[in-house]
Amino acid sequence: KQANVVVIVNPNAGAGWGTFVYEDVVRPMLQRVGLEHEVVRTTCAGMAEGVAAELSRRKVAVDCVLSVSGDGQLHECLNGLLSRDGRITTPLAVVPAGTGNGMSDSCFGRSSDAFEAMCAILCATEPTPVDVMKLTYPEEPARPPRFDLHFFCWAVFADHDYITENSWRFLGPLLKVALAPLYIIAQRRGYAGTVEIEPEGPEHGPPDPVWKRQAYPYADATALPPSERDPSLHTLEGPFWCFAVGNCPEGGSSSLPVPRARMADGGRADVLVCRHTPQLTRWRCLQLFLKMEKGEHVAQPDVAVYKTRRLRLYPRGGAGHLQMSGQEIPMPRDDVL
Repeated sequence: KQANVVVIVNPNAGAGWGTFVYEDVVRPMLQRVGLEHEVVRTTCAGMAEGVAAELSRRKVAVDCVLSVSGDGQLHECLNGLLSRDGRITTPLAVVPAGTGNGMSDSCFGRSSDAFEAMCAILCATEPTPVDVMKLTYPEEPARPPRFDLHFFCWAVFADHDYITENSWRFLGPLLKVALAPLYIIAQRRGYAGTVEIEPEGPEHGPPDPVWKRQAYPYADATALPPSERDPSLHTLEGPFWCFAVGNCPEGGSSSLPVPRARMADGGRADVLVCRHTPQLTRWRCLQLFLKMEKGEHVAQPDVAVYKTRRLRLYPRGGAGHLQMSGQEIPMPRDDVL
């Protein structure tokens, strides 16, 4: 049976690398192995989601959707494929062409390039299972949920992604990635809010080796006070400097925000939290940022990582931005999601 492959290319990914990656790597390799394919080049934000939604409704099933992009277009493709009935049956693959490429780093190894990714994709005998995060607005039932494979961010990470993908995009990938962390650290902004976490044990499936458990410890969510709204949840009050929910260990741009996260962990994810306190000086923020390259920040007393299956976030006053894989997500009108 001839495989039915659709390649969705973002020409503006990274520094305009999408077209070059497709023409120089993806297309020749697909042709070399005898795979004919359909290619779609996006022209605006949100187009990939619409294309993926149309593919999910085709009478003839698509065997693979291949996103030549960064994490943002992969987020769009996932939501498009899930738009029909909330289930995904079409394998989704990514070839790195963006700035961060955190999902590609998690799948194929840090700093893996397009050639290495294509080799892994073409040699795979079956899809790699990955948990899907689901974001809902409980007080706004008319608002559709959003899905993601990589990271949900609020506070400093989301503000960082917002400026790099919008107002600072003209600087190019290298300069914006170098300057944006310094700008965010100089602001040292705190974000008022509350998070309620459902505690989960650290192990699901084969246990991590001892050295990994010692180097990257989990915090105990059961030690937090129980929620007055839901006794199964435990409460952590802000203000926060950093808040992220990671489904994969690699964050992109050579960062390891949640080193022990597993892509398929029985529907569980890692919550990274750093509260905004007087002791969190700009110098301390810089130290934590530099430690994130190897994941060493999680062992610091200012930082906590919790394992959870479900949480609620109350970002008071709509402060900051919400991001999933670098894509802007609307703030809840009733301060809960």
